[in-house]
Amino acid sequence: MVTTKSATQHRSRDREATRQRLMAAAGRVLARDGFAKLGINAVAAEAKTDKVLIYRYFGGLPGLMEAYAATGDFWPTVEELLNGVSPALPPAEATARMFTNYRTALAARPLTLEILAWETVERNEITAILESQRTKASAELIEQIKTRAPNTHFGLETGATLIAAAIGYLIVRARTISRYSGLDLTSDAEWERVDCEIQRMLVAAYGQ
Repeated sequence: MVTTKSATQHRSRDREATRQRLMAAAGRVLARDGFAKLGINAVAAEAKTDKVLIYRYFGGLPGLMEAYAATGDFWPTVEELLNGVSPALPPAEATARMFTNYRTALAARPLTLEILAWETVERNEITAILESQRTKASAELIEQIKTRAPNTHFGLETGATLIAAAIGYLIVRARTISRYSGLDLTSDAEWERVDCEIQRMLVAAYGQ
């Protein structure tokens, strides 16, 4: 009985390790080669495993990409976005800090930045899967903002989307182009200026 239980646990650990390896491989292939070259064979080769395991564990490539998109490796988690955001902070400052956390979390995910860059030139079933995960994460962020600024007239869905889109564009651009309209995208001090400007706009929008 003990031997059987031990064997079952071992198989479970092996399965999870293989799942994680396949998800990581999918992210690497996509970031390096783009959506056009993302396929079952390419991912299996990158993970150094049999492609049948992609079907066994994920049902196919779409299922694998759904699992990858849901990992914290691909997109910032709510916990990351709320890091250092105390309930005692004024609403505009709390919201601004979430956007700062969003910026730093994205910058720490070079594979994600490469994938976002590929998305601007390729659209398919996989891009829709990744976009769906980001939409879900954005909705969670907006709900967090609403709890801290329940009486604001600021259009959260539109306003938050515009700010997040601007941050995302600048960070993706900074991969290959260091400046944008006078901003030095390689400078931490310059990004801090951007954070302060976002907070100033939020203060005005919230009417604080």
